[in-house]
Amino acid sequence: MKPPPDQSAQKPDPRPPARPEGFRSSEDAVPEAGAPIARLDALPDESPGVPGFRTWRGIYLFVFVSFVLVVVLLALFSRVFA
Repeated sequence: MKPPPDQSAQKPDPRPPARPEGFRSSEDAVPEAGAPIARLDALPDESPGVPGFRTWRGIYLFVFVSFVLVVVLLALFSRVFA
């Protein structure tokens, strides 16, 4: 019969830790009660750096309107040239 393996000589676990260093869970994102909350107008304004647009909202609006225009034109042209 074999003697039981020596427990003090175990190899280290090769698997990564369950929660890597620097990882934040959703629990970390919830502020504590009474903690100050950053206001949207207090956040720094990041200029998009795109000529003709001063804000990201303007870029998003332009992209959305362009998409709607293309869909409407496709529907219109499919009826005209059908």
